[in-house]
Amino acid sequence: MARLAVGGDTPTELLSQWTEERTALLDQCGSDRGNSIEVSIRLSIMSNSVKNCPGAIAFLSILAKLPAGSPLDHIPDICPSIQNWRKVIRVLKTIALNYESGEKAFINMLSPTRSYLMLHHPLEAALLQSLQLTYFRLASKGEAYPGRNDFLANQKEISRIEANMEAILFEALHSKLGDKDAAIAASIKYCWYLYWSQARAEMIQAAAQAAKDSISQLYAECLWHYGTVLLRLDQHDKAEMTLKQAKPEYDAIGNQIGAAQCLHMLGEILRLRNKYDEAEMMVKQAKPYFEAVGDSLGEGQCLRSLGCIFQMKDQYDEAEIVRQQAKSQFDSINHPRGVGQCLRSLGEILLAKNKYEEAEVTLKQAKSKADEIGDHIPAAHCLRILGDTFRMRGQYEEAETMIKQAKSHFDDIEDLLGITQCLYSLGEILLMKIQYDEAEAKIKQAKSQFGIMGNHLGAAQCLHCLGNILWKKKQHDQAELTLKQAMSEFHIIQSPLGAAKCMQNLGDILLDQSDPDQAQPLLEQAKDLLVTIGIPSDIAHCSASLGTALRLRGSNEAAVNELRGAREIFLSLDQTALVQKYDREIDLIPIL
Repeated sequence: MARLAVGGDTPTELLSQWTEERTALLDQCGSDRGNSIEVSIRLSIMSNSVKNCPGAIAFLSILAKLPAGSPLDHIPDICPSIQNWRKVIRVLKTIALNYESGEKAFINMLSPTRSYLMLHHPLEAALLQSLQLTYFRLASKGEAYPGRNDFLANQKEISRIEANMEAILFEALHSKLGDKDAAIAASIKYCWYLYWSQARAEMIQAAAQAAKDSISQLYAECLWHYGTVLLRLDQHDKAEMTLKQAKPEYDAIGNQIGAAQCLHMLGEILRLRNKYDEAEMMVKQAKPYFEAVGDSLGEGQCLRSLGCIFQMKDQYDEAEIVRQQAKSQFDSINHPRGVGQCLRSLGEILLAKNKYEEAEVTLKQAKSKADEIGDHIPAAHCLRILGDTFRMRGQYEEAETMIKQAKSHFDDIEDLLGITQCLYSLGEILLMKIQYDEAEAKIKQAKSQFGIMGNHLGAAQCLHCLGNILWKKKQHDQAELTLKQAMSEFHIIQSPLGAAKCMQNLGDILLDQSDPDQAQPLLEQAKDLLVTIGIPSDIAHCSASLGTALRLRGSNEAAVNELRGAREIFLSLDQTALVQKYDREIDLIPIL
């Protein structure tokens, strides 16, 4: 009441108003604390301060629609009919109907005030439409993508008003009044902001539902975008179903690029399900559509996907060639995000080929690109793979630090795939540090999460690692059973490298059990597969194991040949310690 007196109401008038309002409210609702608050709000709104300030009620009703409040620099746009808005804000602050927050950059109101205004002073239709149009225009900032000059600024701008944007858009999508098509189009644009920041599906799902009765182009766009978000969220079955709905919608309106985008994303789903031949066919089906219209971005994305497929099939030379082609395509259109993704993939290929120094340089370039354009998820993946590079070089402390940093980023954005890949890498580090129980717990956790996502490759890699942990713990029977299960999984998903490594490990277990007769054929099969794949260090390790099997069987000359072959490969890779190890072993083998 003291604040209201500042606005010109006399104490007698205020006391009289309070008594009347309080008595009326008690008659209607009884006595509780909430009623006292409502009386206070009603008295403030009925005060002379508000009555003598044109536009005050309208301003309050507009502000009530914005749960985060409004940035002060937005006020002229959301309140175009209120010319004296600065005076309105000052007056309403004096009677506690609004307040400034965020270092005075925002104007807001308390929740009880907002609830009261929504109930008793709903926003007029014309003002609501004006407010919606303002937010529809702001939603267009969401179309910026990583690498565009305005991406970071636009992301920051929308993040300030995210709660407001969602409140306005959800209301517009569900309303029978207003321009529904404009609301759907704005929702699609805003959902690009969400895609790059946190990938939530509720908004685009609501837009797709609203677009069912709208023009076909909007419905197709909503379905396609909904499918890509579901894919990002690792909900592969729902993503596939949605994209299969979107494609005929694009076909029906003659939008070949839209249909090709659906084919490309369906190919990505098949790749993630480890159905590589089907994925390759689908992506190759999409690529000519982009080529026909000169869509270099679409063509580059298809090339990048084909590189991923070849990499998953352990066809590293083909993968590298196609990735370089994709990178050139992205370079030609100045698309830094695409270039960064290709660099990251090339780093992974170099890592798989045990070219650790080259992999590190390439991955650091990729991370720098991602950091530069604010592309946080790829930057975190680069950090994770860099950690794997250090792990494979035996620098376990540095590797662990990097992977934990990457996992923290993935935890923040709830990226399940990234989190699970980090768990797997941390388990591998614990295995190498001879912390077998802790390693087993981490790998089992990763395997469970890969299973939930339907990621068969990740689950098979976890089985392989668990088999090695059991081997190191001298639980040979369980290790053999687990490795055979992993090998079967690798065969099913067309991963010859995984299958070959399981075969080699099974041979190594038999050697540990002094059974070279059964170990030799397994190791020979594994070596043949590894030679076909062409990764020198893997071939060398397998040759060394085969040499041991041959020596134990008394085939000394053949054993020496295998060990010398391994030694030469390690020499070419600058693995001095291993060269010296096999020199000693060769010297100890007598040859007649």
